Parts: sequence; structure tokens; C-alpha cells
Amino acid sequence: MYVENRQFQSLPQLLDSLPDWHPAGGDEQIGCFLIQVFAALTLEEAKELAKQLKLRFPNSAVIGMSLNNGLIGGRHVETPIIVSLAHLQQSHIETSWHTVTPETCEQDGRALFSQLDAADNRAFICFADGIDASCQQLFGQVGKLNNDVPIVGGIVDHSAEAKGPWVMVDEHCAPGIIGAVALRSHRLKVWQSAFLEWMPVGRRMVVTRAEGHRLYEVDGETIADAYARYFSINGQCQFEVCQDFPLLFRQGNQEFYTAAIKAFDDGSMEMTEAIPEGVQVQFSYFHPKLSQSRIRQKLHEIQTEAPEAVFLYNCASRIFNDDGCIEEELAVFEELAPSVGGYCFGEFAAVPSQRIAHHSVTYLSLSEKGDVVAPSPDTFVKNERVDRTLSPVFTLINQAFTDLEQLNESLEDEVAQKTSALLASAQQHPLTKLPNRGQLVTRLQQYQRLSGMAVIKLCNLGWINHGVGDKQGDQAVIWLAAQLASHTEQVWPSAAELFQLSGSEWLLAVCTDVSEVNLLRQLEKMLRDIDVIEYPVSSLQLDTPLNFVLKAGVVAQPGGKMPVSDIKLNRMVHRAKQARREALANNKLVSLFQPHEHSTIDPVDAIAAMATVKSALSENRVVVFGHPILASGERRLASIECLVRLRLGNEYISPAQFLPAVSHSELYSQLSREVIRQSIEMLDGQAVRYSINLAPQDFFNHTTYECLLQHIRAAQTPQHIGLEILETEQIVDYAAFAERLQPLREAGARLIIDDFGSGYSNMNEILKLSPEVVKFDGSLVSDMDTNPQQRLMVEHLNNLCQSLGIQTTAEFVRNQAICELVESIGVDYLQGFYLAQPQPLDLLLSEYLSRH
Repeated sequence: MYVENRQFQSLPQLLDSLPDWHPAGGDEQIGCFLIQVFAALTLEEAKELAKQLKLRFPNSAVIGMSLNNGLIGGRHVETPIIVSLAHLQQSHIETSWHTVTPETCEQDGRALFSQLDAADNRAFICFADGIDASCQQLFGQVGKLNNDVPIVGGIVDHSAEAKGPWVMVDEHCAPGIIGAVALRSHRLKVWQSAFLEWMPVGRRMVVTRAEGHRLYEVDGETIADAYARYFSINGQCQFEVCQDFPLLFRQGNQEFYTAAIKAFDDGSMEMTEAIPEGVQVQFSYFHPKLSQSRIRQKLHEIQTEAPEAVFLYNCASRIFNDDGCIEEELAVFEELAPSVGGYCFGEFAAVPSQRIAHHSVTYLSLSEKGDVVAPSPDTFVKNERVDRTLSPVFTLINQAFTDLEQLNESLEDEVAQKTSALLASAQQHPLTKLPNRGQLVTRLQQYQRLSGMAVIKLCNLGWINHGVGDKQGDQAVIWLAAQLASHTEQVWPSAAELFQLSGSEWLLAVCTDVSEVNLLRQLEKMLRDIDVIEYPVSSLQLDTPLNFVLKAGVVAQPGGKMPVSDIKLNRMVHRAKQARREALANNKLVSLFQPHEHSTIDPVDAIAAMATVKSALSENRVVVFGHPILASGERRLASIECLVRLRLGNEYISPAQFLPAVSHSELYSQLSREVIRQSIEMLDGQAVRYSINLAPQDFFNHTTYECLLQHIRAAQTPQHIGLEILETEQIVDYAAFAERLQPLREAGARLIIDDFGSGYSNMNEILKLSPEVVKFDGSLVSDMDTNPQQRLMVEHLNNLCQSLGIQTTAEFVRNQAICELVESIGVDYLQGFYLAQPQPLDLLLSEYLSRH
């Protein structure tokens, strides 16, 4: 075997020299020639070169590819034109090519290598264009077809300076193909390997989302964010940096390195290797000097075989050093044998199995010699300038992270154990060991039904503690809790849960199909059975038995359906407590919650209502509705009552759903000011009167009062503004209230009294306020057509008001009969759903203006 590697400055120089190129290795007619081309040529130039090479060396196999960087004689060459001529005198060569794409690379590889299948194959040299490092399945069937014959070579350089791309196979030269040369001989000796010294750096991360080669998240954050967090200062990591730090992961005894080849807008990346979810990955880093000692050691093992040629197919990413690393790396191979090759964008390697590598140094050495004389042992000693500290330093850093992670894991285990113990203690009452209220939702999730809840209270625990001491009182609570738990299991076996709400209060949840009546009976019987059990008081030194005062409140669950949220469960607990308080107040053992018996606002509903009002105010979803008031007889629009609503999507929430909850909060005053502002801004200057609903507290809230006074004084038609006073029973001092009204009335506003004649009205004091209009309470008007007494009452009140010069309005006019009755009595104005319903003020105003 004879090898001759030449570099040319231009294609014409190369073509001119071809006729005179006579290899010194012997008779050209013996054996065959392996010609490799590494050149920065255009496609047309490459085609011409291929043609001329086959003409000059007809018994040759030609394979080449476009590259921007080559290597020859231990030197790196930019924009090369390099031809390697290997005269094989005892071997045979076959070539083949096939089109290739990333989508079909597995089928393309199978088709290519099946054409070259032979028992005496020793190695393949393969060049490809149109694929990348993610196409690992290219070699999926090679081992089965060719008995694990190694494949070396690489992928065409696609960088901006390239004149290609192209792959050359004999006289065929084209982009988007894969070409291969099969070297065949029983006498041909082959050595190949790949050197890649990756060092893991940093902590291990868990792949939390991945789909094949697409990596989305590690440790719950996108892979792009992870790179940016570790490798950038300003939070933005260049993609080239991500490629320089591949991820290392292990499966079984094998290590895999996967590098990013494409970034997506969602923060995910396409990787060269598929990564399963759940594996641990680490960033990894390499430096050429890390490989040099390994290269020397490996080549020292084969130097006794005296290889005759070395072909190198290295990664283009290794051309970044300015400290002589490239020259040192290449010089090692040149010391072994004449070396030639190029820098690829993905190099083929067969260690530990056939794959497309990244960042590696790959080589193929050949020899047809038989007996050889070993070179001097000191051959590889010269020019050996390897930094012996770099690899150990990285190992030290990585081990430090490993130690730190082990320490963190130990601390995490210890914290987890203590947390579990703390949570266990926090989830049960310290005295009785019963689950506490915090376990309510969790414990009830195992059941399908919930018939009801009962809150049971030991009402005389304070007396017991005072009489026998706190310690003995605790023992009494423990004993009573055990009795409740035991009886609960007897009455509702495996279908009820007992919780300790406080030191003297328990919650019983009955999680089976029990009617309301039976639930009350069973609970009452259980408490009576416990009451007759004598508490062991020998240690208390009392002359009389210790008695317990137990009271229980029950709330039934309609249909027995389990509430889906903790909010609804908490509402049930609150209602059961209300019923328990009623049982104590009425000296009953057990009391059932009845909604109509309780006028207080449910705290859960109140919290939700306040949140609704607050968000509506901040999001400008407070809407003013207008309810028309018509003149009696003519039934024309005489005035508009302004009402508050909250908009939720396409629906409106009525005041009854939120005003009670906010009536004593600042949110109520904010609502009043918003209604004042919107009403006057929309209606001021229009030829229609209007009234704004206000409670007595609005007149004594300084901010609301000033807002109202300023708007009235600034209005164009202040005489159209009516101040409609709601809930007059809340007025404590009528004289002070009249004084508060005076500046508003002087500014032009009218006074209107709502709900006049109701059971709460102090008519004498109200009339002293001299209102311009009073509105008869709906309870007096709504049944006038069937109740003569109501009719008579309205008639007398109307006569009284008119005698005092006060106009009157009848509310709740719900049908034609009532409408005709109030008109016959002489009421001035009518209002009710029979005549008109409330609607958004802007719509009502638009309709009114269209008719006038």
C-alpha cells in the first residue's frame, strides 16, 4: 500500500498536474486506487474534477465532499483543495450512492449499504449531504448487513463560505446524496476510533418533558431557560453556546451525549439523541487538550502495527482554538503515518456502536503490510505538550457537585422525615389524636355521599377546668372523644368521620344514605347513650359524678351529594355551628339548621360577594340601570330611578346578591359614589327627572357626601336630581339628618322618601323632612286588587301627603287592576314591572331620546 496526499492552490493547478501524477508505489495496473477529495469547489468544478480523476486513474474509486476546512500533513488548511491517493495493491474497492433526506434516512441507509454487502468488507468510507446529527437511524441496519464493519466519514460542511454543497462518488457529483466506498480484503488491516473527552459540569437535572428528539423541559423549566440561566448573564443564551454544551445522560452502563441542533419559539430544542422523560441529565464540556492524552495512548497501542495511512474526519466545532491545540492534535497522527482529511458537520464513528458523533476526532488507519518493524518506543514522546491538569480539574469540579448533591439528598431526606412528622402532628388534635379541620376535605374525598354534618360541643368544659383543673379537664376531653368515636363507629360503621374542631368541639360527617329525620334521631340517641355512661372520677376526688353538657347542631345535605369544594364544606360547618348555638339558646339537645330561621349572612357568601364587588369596581363592571316612573293617567315617562348592578359576562347581578354583604364596608361607599358619578354624567342636561338611591349612611360618609354635593353643584340641571332615601329606619337623629340634607337641597336636589308607610316608617319624623315625593311601600301596593285594607291605607296616605303638598308614587304596580286602582285614588306616579322593567341606563336613555 502506498499513500500520497497533495494540496493544490487552484483547480487548474490540480488538473494540469494530473497527467504527470505517477505514484511511486509501483505498477499502476496492479491493485486499485482509493481517491479522496476534500475541496472548497463549486458543484460544476467538482463534476469536472471527478471526470478528470477517473480518466487519469480508471481503476480507482473516487469519493469526496465539499469542505471549508481540511487537514494534511499535520496542518489545518482553510478553503482546501486536497486529494489523497492511496494505492491498494492487495485490496478491492466498491462504490455506491443513494439520495438521502432526514425523513427517509433509515431506508436510504439500508438501500445504500445493502448494495455493498460482502463477507470480506473491512471498512466503509461514507460522505453525506442533506442530513444532520439527528439522523442516527441512518445506520440502523448496517450492523446486521455487514457484521459491524466500521463506517467512517462525515457530513458536508454547510457554512456560509462553502461553494457547495456536494458529494462525489466516482463521476457522479451532486448535493443531497450519500456515497460510500467499501474496502475489501482479508489482508487489509483496519484501525478506527473516535476521541471525545466530555466532562460533566454542574448538577444533575431531571427531564420532565420530552417527545423523541424534541426536548421541552428539565426540572419543570424549558431547556432554553435552563441554558440561559446557567450560561448567560443577561438572560439570553446564544444558540451556538447551547450547542457547545451538550447534555450527558446514562441508560444502563452506557453514556449518551445529545447536542441541540434546532431551537423553537416555545423554548424547546431538537436534540441529536432522543432523551426519555425521567432520566437525569448534566451539561457537559470538552476541550481539545482533554482528548490529546487519550489519543496518544490509543495510537501508541497500534504503532507497532505500522499503519501506512491515516484518514481523519473531525468535527468542524474543534476549529476554535488559538492556542495551538489543533496543531498538537493533528501532529500526533502525522507521527503515526501520513495523515489527510477534513472537518465535517457530523462525523461517523463506530464507538461504542455506529453513530453520528459531535465534537469528536475520528480516524481510520489502514495497512496492507505483513511483517513490520516496530518504531522506536520514544516516537510519541516528542512534541508531547499535554496539559495534565485540565482533565483532573474537571473531574474534581464534577465530583464536588456530586458530593454536594449527595449532601443535599441527605438533607432532603432528613427534612422530608421531619416534615412528614410535623404534618402528621399538624393534621390531628394533640390531645385526642382525631383528625382536625384541616383534614376535612382530604378525609371526605374517599366517600361518595354526605347526608349531613353535626357540630357537637362540650358546653361546660370551662366549669370542668375551673372545678377540677386543666389537666383533669384534658383527660375528660380525651375520654369523651373516645366515646364519640366509638359510638360513631357503632351507629354508622365505616360510613362516618369524626373530627376535632377545637378543644371542646367535634364535627361528625355522616357519609351514607340517611334521611334527615333518621340522622337527627340517631344523633340524639347517641348523645343520650353517652350521657348515661358514668365517667371514672375516682382520681378527681369528687363527691358527685362529673356530668357533661353536650349540644349538637345538624345541617342536612340535600340529595346526599358530596360537596366538590372545601368552600361548600366550610359553609356546611358554619351552618351546623349556627344550629348548635340555637340548640344551646333553646335548651335543646340537637337542633336542625333551617335557612329561614337565620337572618345572618353566611360568611362564605359574604366573602365571595365582597370579592365580586371589589373586582367589579376595579374592572369598571359597575353598571347603572334605570327603572322608569310614569305619570299617572297619561302614563308617560316622568322620572327614572337609578339602580346599581354588577356586570358578569353577559349577565347582571342584582343588589340583593351583594349589597347585604358590603353594607357596612367601604366597598358600599365606593359603589354609591360610582352610581352618583355615572347617573349624573349620563342624565345631566336631559329633559327628564331622575333619582339616585342612597342610604342614610351615605350622607354621613364624608367622601360620599362631598362627591354628591360637588356633582349637584356642577350639574346643568340640578333640579332634575332626586335623592331617594332608602331604609329610613336607620335614621337615628332626624334633626341632624335634615341639617345634612340642607346644602344638597339648596343646590337644587329634590328629596324622595322610599318605602313610605312600611312597618318601620316613622311617618311623623319623615314628614318633618318635607320631602318633595314619597314612594308608597310595595307591601301596601302589591295586593291592593285583593286586599281592601291595603287599598284604604294607600288612599288615606295619599290624601295626607297631598294635603301637605307632597307628591306620591306607587311602587310594585304588578298588573292592570292595581294600576287602575292607584290611578283612581289619585296617586301622582306609577312604577312597576307591569308598566316597565329596569334596563341599562344607556339603553333606556337612548329609547327615550328617540321618542323625543
